[in-house]
Amino acid sequence: MKVPLGWIKEFVSLDASPSEIASGLTMLGLEVESIEEADGEIIFDISITPNRPDCLSVAGISREVAIAIGKEFREPQLKKPLSAGHHPSFRIIIDDPVLCPRYTARIIKNVKVGDSPEWLKKRLEQCGLRSINIIVDITNYIMLGYGHPLHAFDLDTLRGNLIRVAPAGKGQKIKTLDGFERDLPEDTLLIWDAERPVAVAGIMGGEETEVRPETKNILLEAAYFAPSSIRRSSRKLGLRTEASYRFERGTDIEGLLFCTNRAAELILELAGGELMELLDEYPLKFMPQEIRLRSERIKKIIGEEVSSEEVSNILQSLGFEIRREGESFFVKTLSRRPDINTEIDLIEEIARIRGYDRIPSIMPEERLSITVNKKFKDVEFIKAIFRAKGYSEAINLSFMDIDDLKKLMIDEKDERFRAIELRNPLRREESFLRTSITLSLINNLRTNIRYGIKEVSLFEIARVFFKKDNELPDERLHLGALYWQSPRPVLWRESINPYYFLREIIDGIFKEFRISFKLKPSMEPFLHPGQSADIFINQKKIGFLGILSPKVADSLDLKTESPVALLEIDFDLLLSYRGPEPVFKPIPVYPYIERDLAMIVDNEISAEMLRDLITAYPSELIESVTIFDYFRGGNIPEGQKSIGLRIRYRAKDRTLTEEEVEGMHENIINLLIEKTGGTIRS
Repeated sequence: MKVPLGWIKEFVSLDASPSEIASGLTMLGLEVESIEEADGEIIFDISITPNRPDCLSVAGISREVAIAIGKEFREPQLKKPLSAGHHPSFRIIIDDPVLCPRYTARIIKNVKVGDSPEWLKKRLEQCGLRSINIIVDITNYIMLGYGHPLHAFDLDTLRGNLIRVAPAGKGQKIKTLDGFERDLPEDTLLIWDAERPVAVAGIMGGEETEVRPETKNILLEAAYFAPSSIRRSSRKLGLRTEASYRFERGTDIEGLLFCTNRAAELILELAGGELMELLDEYPLKFMPQEIRLRSERIKKIIGEEVSSEEVSNILQSLGFEIRREGESFFVKTLSRRPDINTEIDLIEEIARIRGYDRIPSIMPEERLSITVNKKFKDVEFIKAIFRAKGYSEAINLSFMDIDDLKKLMIDEKDERFRAIELRNPLRREESFLRTSITLSLINNLRTNIRYGIKEVSLFEIARVFFKKDNELPDERLHLGALYWQSPRPVLWRESINPYYFLREIIDGIFKEFRISFKLKPSMEPFLHPGQSADIFINQKKIGFLGILSPKVADSLDLKTESPVALLEIDFDLLLSYRGPEPVFKPIPVYPYIERDLAMIVDNEISAEMLRDLITAYPSELIESVTIFDYFRGGNIPEGQKSIGLRIRYRAKDRTLTEEEVEGMHENIINLLIEKTGGTIRS
């Protein structure tokens, strides 16, 4: 924001140099980006933070200058009381007071619209605005000087002696002052006459009612609009103006009356005319609140004692009305400072005005109590397991394309379609919060294949989001993993199905968390039948594991003939089933004996069923059972499959003999044949 030094002098008596003023403002939090000189005038270019709408004017900056150099700020005044004619036969109607709590208007008749005097043109040019005509220039001058945008209508173009403030509704258009006809979103707040919209509230006026050289009578508008409404409309319309820049940050609902009166005073002085009485609709009045400010709280936050006299002086220099009760101050809020509503806001102002450089640097005296986040430790533990297996951690944005769920052939009644749509997505392909990590990992794989990577092993632990009616989203922590390897020459004929790479990790995780689980044939439509499983704990599905269906892989544009192994688990749900803390057991001192077997069984019989039959065998000598092979085709009869299992036998108190193991192993084989009707593969 450009602020001429000469204009500041109208509010503050200056005896400091421009560099001293710039330094003082910067220390107060208003960074002076440059000091320029134009036509013998010093101009400051100041960066205003979004929380300081009171500084979007020369008067606001001057108040800060007065504080910075220790001078008195001269409050702006009218030259003399305005004398007005009769009350005009004109009405103001506000449909929604929340969007427009106050609307004032002054009618001035018989003005002469011409060029502005040189001093006014020069002031506008120094602040980066061009001169248009005397009426428009005065409204811009008031906005720059005092911070509240005004708008002037040609009164004779308004229909029905009426101004109404209301949203656009469906199908409305308006041709704005920049010459563009704009389609208006339904929630855009508009200024209407009795028949049509005549301005986009707080942003830009309409072309049909603009002040022209032939204009004789004007209606001068000064209103307060809800910042959120102006910000939303400005973004949707792609239209940003000096007025919207101020309205969307918050203007002074009480100070607008002075602005409209000062503008009327200048119009009468420079363009002549006859002033009518003020029209002021103010349905939601500003009610100042009292903030309690405690001395001990100031000391605790700032770090040292601040005298009551210094606190009073600082608050009064900022324009606050205060009263004292014991060790507390009671401070009335200001309409021009919407950023100050709580005790901590006031303390921040005290620290700012005193100088942040005065805050002492001391070590904290309180002892910190360190608490360990158990879930964080669990997440880090799982990450360590995957890294040890050679997997890389993927970190993806939490967005997805809803159409990708359809490519996975997921039914639209599935909860994964309860996705939350973003109001302002970066692009269409990322317009929903993701409900599955699998989609992100598949996209990662596609990118890696495109760049010629031959092996991809990824995992991710992150949140997914589900929509809940009239509530905050349901956030869940999910674990996802993917393994893929491109075809390559091997020294042996049969390669291991990547399903088992992920299965091995799953077995380890569940073992570490002491959780029993079951695998059942998967019902996920995007997984390969017979090479996939859903993971259950206590009859509750917590995830899936399997090979991506080749048909789905084609629909997702995955250019590979190699199988893609996928895993996704509801990690929050998994942790809720955590088993009891482990009990110490001595490290086995006697050796184990392993035996492998391969069973040919019907396709309907799962590997998990075979494993459960073995672990249920009544013997303490069975230490573990792992699945190491799966095969179909070749010399295996149609409708059947071969499953390879490895059994580890060990005794706690002695070394097993081959005879003991052979006898038990033979019994287990006979049990499997009896229960499954299968045969041993030779």
